[in-house]
Amino acid sequence: MVPAIDVGGQINLNVNVIIVQKANGTGNFDINNSTHLAFLNSLYSHNNNVLSNWLNTSGNCPVFPSGPLFRQNLNITLIPNYVIVKNDYYANHGNDPNPTILNTYNKSFLNSIVSLASLQPNYKSNASDVILTEGPNIYNGQMYASITNDAYSNTRRLITHNPRLFENYNYKLSLGQDPFTTLNDIFYTFLHELFHHFTLQGNQNSCASNIMCGTSCVGDARNQIAGCQEARIYKSLMGYFHVKTVDNFSSFLDHNAELTQNTTLNQEVAVFSQLVIKTGTTLTINSNGIINMAKDRRIVVERGAKLVINGGKIRALGPQWKGIIVEGSSLGQNTHLSNPLIPNQSGVVYVYNGGVIEGAKDAIAMDAYHIAWPNTPNYYGGYAYLNNAVINNCNRGLAFMQYARNGNKDLSKITNSSFYNTPYGITIWADDGVIIENTLFNCNQDGVYSLDAQVFVRDNCRFNNCANGIFLNGTINYSYGSEIGIGGMPNVFTTCNKSIRIQSQNTAASLLVSNNIVNGGYQGIYLDGASNYYISDNTISVSEQAIRCIATGNTSTNIISDNLITGGFNGIHYSGNNSGVRYLRNCFQSIITSAIYGSSGASAYSIQGNGSCSADNCFNNGSTPAYVNYGSLVTYVHNPNYVCTYPNNSVNINYNSSSSCSYIDPCSSQYLFIQKENIYTENVLLQKLEEFRIIEKKDGQAQEEKIKMKNERYTLYQEYIKLKTKDAEPELDRIVELLDNEEDFQLQILSYGLRIQQGNLNGASNYLNLLKPVNKEQIDYIFAQKLYLEFLKGPNKYKLTENDYTRLLDNAKIQQPLYGHTRAILFVLTGTLIEFETENQLPVLERNKDIQNAIQFDIFPNPLSNIFNIEIQNTRIASFNIYSIHGELVYKQVIENGNFNGRVDLSDKPKGIYYLKTFDLNNQQIMETKPLIKL
Repeated sequence: MVPAIDVGGQINLNVNVIIVQKANGTGNFDINNSTHLAFLNSLYSHNNNVLSNWLNTSGNCPVFPSGPLFRQNLNITLIPNYVIVKNDYYANHGNDPNPTILNTYNKSFLNSIVSLASLQPNYKSNASDVILTEGPNIYNGQMYASITNDAYSNTRRLITHNPRLFENYNYKLSLGQDPFTTLNDIFYTFLHELFHHFTLQGNQNSCASNIMCGTSCVGDARNQIAGCQEARIYKSLMGYFHVKTVDNFSSFLDHNAELTQNTTLNQEVAVFSQLVIKTGTTLTINSNGIINMAKDRRIVVERGAKLVINGGKIRALGPQWKGIIVEGSSLGQNTHLSNPLIPNQSGVVYVYNGGVIEGAKDAIAMDAYHIAWPNTPNYYGGYAYLNNAVINNCNRGLAFMQYARNGNKDLSKITNSSFYNTPYGITIWADDGVIIENTLFNCNQDGVYSLDAQVFVRDNCRFNNCANGIFLNGTINYSYGSEIGIGGMPNVFTTCNKSIRIQSQNTAASLLVSNNIVNGGYQGIYLDGASNYYISDNTISVSEQAIRCIATGNTSTNIISDNLITGGFNGIHYSGNNSGVRYLRNCFQSIITSAIYGSSGASAYSIQGNGSCSADNCFNNGSTPAYVNYGSLVTYVHNPNYVCTYPNNSVNINYNSSSSCSYIDPCSSQYLFIQKENIYTENVLLQKLEEFRIIEKKDGQAQEEKIKMKNERYTLYQEYIKLKTKDAEPELDRIVELLDNEEDFQLQILSYGLRIQQGNLNGASNYLNLLKPVNKEQIDYIFAQKLYLEFLKGPNKYKLTENDYTRLLDNAKIQQPLYGHTRAILFVLTGTLIEFETENQLPVLERNKDIQNAIQFDIFPNPLSNIFNIEIQNTRIASFNIYSIHGELVYKQVIENGNFNGRVDLSDKPKGIYYLKTFDLNNQQIMETKPLIKL
């Protein structure tokens, strides 16, 4: 960590020069006096010259054993900061009650002067202090300081007391002498005292020219220092008092301090240069270890190196540092703490046992920007494992880059961790397989953001007050589908603007969003240009829409089912072409205007039902419309004997009441939707694809039949891709070869996307040029993709022209399925995020109010392990019940006079999700269903 010789950088040390004057401003140096100021500046100029021009202590000084290499220039510069204190009492050091104590540590007279100085606006708290006072000769004519040791102190200050300098200055002037040349011993004495702060001891009567020689070595010849002394100075700067008292370290930006031996850190240190953990080396920071990183510095974990933060901390030494870069390799990831380091595999970062990273721009990044382009992408793929880690006060927590798109999955995992005051928690670009579970995100932008990536977010992740809790963005069609929620404890989103935002996620494997709880906020799940998704078994209570669908296309596997939707202006709102979306077995409660709302010109799947069975949605009781449709006509399949409410007061809905089959009431919480996948062998899939290809070429088919067949063929390809990508080495080349025989544009752009997934940008570009678009939507898709390809080929050099930006922006405002990719590309290239206005939305001031705002109802804490506190103040509520997720009544409470303030003990109940419902005197449910989470 010690700067190398002649690297050209400097460590700038701030020094408060505290000039104590009388109350009338006399009795000491006056910095408004140009002569006085020139003398003081010359003192520091001279000392800085000495610091950069040392002579090596000769070999006849046995007190200095041979040690680290001597350097003539210490690369240290002292920066004086003049602070004026006006006080009659302290201007006279004759008032010092302990004049015989020549040690500045905890000396009350000097501490009081520092306290007065700290009241001045230009005083720097992170600096050492030099105090100039006047008075009688009670210190034996000495300048003195404290000698520090290796013990670290949070409160101890570095103080040097220089008495009577102004009197000596005036005395030399009275003799007609130049104070600068006749007081030059002051300069060396000052450095001598300063180096006591750096833990150097005095060496009386030895090596008369050494800076630390004692009182017998006065004069101007003390300009020598030994390499071992220099090393001690740097150790002090990095490890002891100066960690806290000096903050203005500059340069060394191009210098690498290289760690080449396994090191365990159990103390606090500071790093001024770039720290590189070399291949084959491990740095371990234990619970007492702290690394303070200077401004704009970084830590690089090379391939085959390891950084382990075992309860320790890496933080900023003042302004932000750059963060940790982890080098990766396409040859694989070293994924176990105890594994031996392999030189050509990825670097590794482990953060666990309460380890902390804070104050960085990017806490951990797999972006090897220190490697010159175009070789940078070869170093993507660093490995990170966080368990009980804390990321605090960073711009971004983790940044994953494009890695091994030929099929290797990123094995990185974040679990049981927390992100605080970090606008962007985790970003993932073209990197498949990262697992995030049981982690807290307190962020004001995106908790998790992915671009063309597969990500797993599950098992009690919590997102609080985010613009987007999870933002899945997609510029191309590719193979792997993300999973948000599914098994285990639900993810919980609290007052996010959009809890889950899905932008053009078009994947062969289905996108699964299931087992999530959304409490408050504007919109729950926002789907724009996505397809092949299952949105199921979520509990959503928001102020605007639970689920928003914008141009999600005609893929028949778009399913929104088995969700509990309470409150909000609309339950589900769709606009644009959503002709593949079905709404099944959802429970809508306390919706203000309509449970399902279709905008003018919008489309949904033409028959809302599950095969020949009814759609089985349950709607509000009363006069609130169930399904308001201003788009294309929809047939709603309904069983007249079904327990759920008939979809009353609906608009532009054709009812089919001939269904004789239904599921149970989804509002009973007894039905759990489970997705069942078709099981195909490769031969069966290939045979079916060939049969469809032959049938499709026959003449005389009705248009409706062609569309149905195209959708079925697309589904078969999805199954084939899922099958071929389950192996350790996916056969993407075989999939691309098969798709290249297709003439359907939707299948062609899937082939194009898989080429990009493989990293074959030139092949993707050539293939794109072969496509023959037949409408504006397809033409504009190719235009946007060509811009994005140029960006991918050289992101550090790419510039979007004004004309291209204008066309891209105009296209992004069109609500058709392929334009979802255009919106995604626009966001990547420019940061512009297109939002579509919601029709008939609540006034802004009303959005965050309870639907029935007369009711005062609190449940806290939630989640909790055993006991919930419940407060209710409303005469309409006569009772409340608590049900398990399977509909079992587990608790019943009768309320008198509409008020309740008590505790509900669920300690004998298993962990999981419970639902609380309130009822009036007529046993009719009022308010929305409230979810309770027992951990």
